[in-house]
Order: sequence, then structure tokens, then C-alpha cells
Amino acid sequence: MTESELIGRLEQLSDTEFDDLLRDWRVPHDTASMAAVASWMRTPEAVDSALARTPASDLAALVAGRSTPTLSARGIDPSDALAARIPELPQSAESDTAKLSDDERRSAADRAVASTVAMSGLVASAAENPVALTSRGIPLAREQRARSAELSVSVEAWEALVDAAKNDGLVAVEPGRLCVTQFGLEWLALTPADRWLELRRLFLARRTLSERHLLESVTSSDLADALPLAGDALLAEMKEVFETAEHLGLVQRGVSTGLVREDVAARIPDPIDYVYLQPDLTVVAPGPLRRSIEERLASMTAAESRGIASSWRLTPASVQRALALGTSADALLEELAELSLTGVPQPVEYLVRDTERRFGTLLVQEHGGPDSSRITSDSDTHKRLLVDRSLVDLRLRVPLGNGVHNGVLVADFPAEEVLARLAQARYPALLANAAGEPVVPARIVAASPRLPEVSGLTSRLRGHGIDTRAVRAEWLEGQLSAAAKLKTPLRVTVESGAQIHHTTIVPLSIRNGRLRGRDIERDLERTLPLRAITEIAGLQPTAEAL
Repeated sequence: MTESELIGRLEQLSDTEFDDLLRDWRVPHDTASMAAVASWMRTPEAVDSALARTPASDLAALVAGRSTPTLSARGIDPSDALAARIPELPQSAESDTAKLSDDERRSAADRAVASTVAMSGLVASAAENPVALTSRGIPLAREQRARSAELSVSVEAWEALVDAAKNDGLVAVEPGRLCVTQFGLEWLALTPADRWLELRRLFLARRTLSERHLLESVTSSDLADALPLAGDALLAEMKEVFETAEHLGLVQRGVSTGLVREDVAARIPDPIDYVYLQPDLTVVAPGPLRRSIEERLASMTAAESRGIASSWRLTPASVQRALALGTSADALLEELAELSLTGVPQPVEYLVRDTERRFGTLLVQEHGGPDSSRITSDSDTHKRLLVDRSLVDLRLRVPLGNGVHNGVLVADFPAEEVLARLAQARYPALLANAAGEPVVPARIVAASPRLPEVSGLTSRLRGHGIDTRAVRAEWLEGQLSAAAKLKTPLRVTVESGAQIHHTTIVPLSIRNGRLRGRDIERDLERTLPLRAITEIAGLQPTAEAL
């Protein structure tokens, strides 16, 4: 196929098909034109790299002069020249047809359930109480310990879950905290089997064409057999992909499982609508709760463990929170009685009524700025707070001009952080507004990151631009600065009076409302006023753009 024929073929592809092909061939992000893409795909290095990622069955087809749907989608056509680049294949690469037993498929489905339950627990935990972060955006050590214990996983496994949740757009970083996104809340509203299906979709969407084909059709338990032309680096890369796929139940022993929604749903117990309320103030759900009941429990309890079976605990702080939402002790006890198969033990009733009696006696409010707090309480609680070793890092102190008997303390931390620490130490604290009235903080939901349908490279080469007049100037300048650091070419539309012209430019700097860059098509440096640029192709719109 000539270069012009290849360009014509590329232009006939849909945006999604074209984007899949670019990703599969690993076309450099700074490729300037369609002609450059075609030229790249014809280089021996690119061809050999594509063949290295080609499964054994497709390599055998190329040697035999045949095509397959995946080869066609990848833009790889059989030819004598291509076949000559493929060395003799090991016999095992074509003949290995390992099959999974029913027990192995059930084991894969159980792993899919376990991964989905763990991710559900992490997202629900962030929805109920955002994860506090350091100034560098890293979860605080105490958060790592508490959150991982809640899911019964190691800190390392919890960190891996957080990374996966961020990649999937289920959680996102806001200033000082990791929060659930709107998409994360919508995902939690799905049935467990549908949550798995969505995790599977998101995982496969990040894979290249060749990776997806391999994951969905591999019958060799040895990656080196499945990818006979792959080098050590590629095999190590694919091993990581397969490990994630194995957690999701997509492969077992390196062999594709072909799991579907029904396979996973069959391994998940039916949702229940009851709990066991214990005298030690714990609430135990022996199976997955209906989401509406789980959310209601979250408003009056503190989670202790999350899984297929979960447990919560009634604490003074959690009951205070429920009361602040507008319920009463009687209504709370009535609701617990409806949910519990073991009735309402006397210690539970005592806690609820005693908490109502003391409601609002320990309040935390902003004091003199967002990074300092004022804590008011009765004198007994006041004294306990001052000597509580678990709160020593808050550096609570009596403000100047006040005595210990006044029940007032201050701390150089944001009110919500102080509130969270007091709740962890089992103090029934509430947030207060400027008037000193108890309030419940609204749930913090991060904007769902807009996952682009195609890459910036595809958008630029296809001329799909962002209307610069429809996005925030600060966002646009930030994106252009990032493009300058990465030397990412952009396709810009410039209006000058009645004239409109298009050009591809590599940004060099952005300053005083002007973009300086190298014009690839004219091979010269130009400076363009931002106000004259009406459209830019190659940037990825995000939630912060508008």
C-alpha cells in the first residue's frame, strides 16, 4: 500500500477507529499531520513494534497471507514483505488452546466480585467522608491506616485502589481532600453486577486494540507464547495489564475467561433489607444491603468494615449527626427497630437518648479565618480534650483572656479537620455556623472528570477544536502552558479582521495574553494574540474548563 493510499484509508475511519489505530501504533503525540502518521506507520521500527504486540494467532494469519478483523482494525494488511519480517513461530504459539474448568471460571467470577466490592467500599467511604490529604496531595498516614482497615486490605492495596478509582473517574482530588465524583455516586447507585460491568468497560477502554484482542481471546497461559515476538520490556508491561485484568476476573491463569454480567451476578448474594443491632452498639449486615438502606445507615453510624458483609457502629458523634439532620431520638429508635432483626438493645436506646439530651454541647466553628477553629464545650469535656493524648497534634489551647472554666479552646487547623479528628476520638462534636448553630456539612462531590472520547492527537489531526470563547481564560492559559512544556502541537484557527486561517503550532510560551510558538507548516516562529484564536484542536476539555 502506498503512502497516499494509506492516508486515504486513515481519512475514511471514524474518529474512534482512527484514535484506536493511533494508540495501537503508538504514534508520537507531536505528529504534525496525516502524512506524518502514514509515514510513521511505514517505518520498519513502527512495523516491528506493531508486530511485537500482535498475538500469535494473528501472526500465523499474516504468514498464511490472511487477515483478521483485529488486523484490519489495526491497519495491518497481509503482504509478502510483512510475512518476511515474521520469524518462524513456535508450534506451541498456534496449538496451545488451554481451557478453563467450571471451578476456575467461578473462581474468576469471585475475584471480579471481590474487586467490585472493594472498589464500592472505597468510593462509598469517600462519599460519606472525604479522605484528608497532605499539602502534597497524599492521604494522611492515619487516613491510610483507617481506610485500609475499613476494607480489610493492606495500605498498599488501598493505595492501588485509590489510583484505580481516580483513573476511572470515581473519585477526584479537591483542595486538601479526596472526594467522590458525581460519576462515582451514579456508579454506586448501580447493582453490584452492573458496577463490575462498568469497571470492565472502563478498563478495556484504556487498552489498545491489540491489548483488548489479546485479553478477550488469549488461550495461552504463557504470555511469551501468546506474544512470540515481544521483548522483555513489552512482556513486563503486558504482565501488569494482565494482573489488573485478573483482579477483574477477565483472565485466569493468563487465559481469557469470557465472563459476562450474569456470571458475576450469580456469585453475589441477593441484597437484604435488615441488620442485626448488637448491645455493643455495632450494626451488622450479614449480606449486601440495598443501597437506600446503606445510605440511611451511613447518616447515623460510623462504618467499621465494608464488604459483602459489613458493620457499622453507633457513636455519640454519629447520632449527633443524625439529630442535626433533623430527626429525633424517637424517630431514630423507631427506624432502627424497623431495620433490626434483634430489636433495639438497651445500650443503644440509652446512647441515642443521652446524645439527644447533650445535643449541641460540643461545637466546632471557624475562628478568625479558614485555617483556625474555635471549640466550645461544657467544662468536663473541655478538661478531657486538653489531656487527651490522641488529640495532642491538634495543639488545642485556651485562648488568651479565657479561663479553663469557660469551655473555649482554639486550634490552628480548619474546622472540618478538627471535627473529623474529634469524631475519630469518639467525641460527639458538631460543626457550627457563625451564629453558633449546629449544622451538618453538605456532602462534598467533585466534578466528574470528563473522560475524552478521543485523544488530543486525534482531535488535532481531525480538526476538532475547542471554542476558546466558551472556556475560562485561566483554564485556557493553563492548558497552553502545559502544551508548551510538553511541546505538544496544536491546530489553531485564527481570525484577523475578515480573514480566517488555520495553522499547526508548537507552543513555546504564553505571556501577557499572547501565544508564542513554532509554526510547523511554515517553519517559522510566530506570536499570536489569544483574542485572535477562536478555536484550538489538540486540547482535552475538562470539568474546570467552563
